[in-house]
Amino acid sequence: MPDDVQTESLAVSENYAAWMSLDPDGEVTYHIELGTITVHLFPEEWHEVVSIMRQQQVKTEAEPIIDGYTVWASEDADGDVMYNLELGDATLYFEEDEWVEVVELMHTAAQQADKRR
Repeated sequence: MPDDVQTESLAVSENYAAWMSLDPDGEVTYHIELGTITVHLFPEEWHEVVSIMRQQQVKTEAEPIIDGYTVWASEDADGDVMYNLELGDATLYFEEDEWVEVVELMHTAAQQADKRR
């Protein structure tokens, strides 16, 4: 039995990508490449992030941020909306056009992942 990890692309956009890997022991991991950062998620984490994206649950900056996975919006110094994707101990910031691309990528990736289950 080969020791290679099998990978499969779920979605690719101009700037981002989502893919899944299957370890030889059968463990699935989901990966989201967001520029120079790659987020690695176990299935339960993946489903939580996908759920947030599908429901477009965007909190305001004034709302408390819950540990785990959250999306919240704020304004930068110029008054432009910034989307903040909180993934546990890390927060990624996106301008509106970047956020739209991430959401579309995640919707496509989730559909592809659902087909493989």
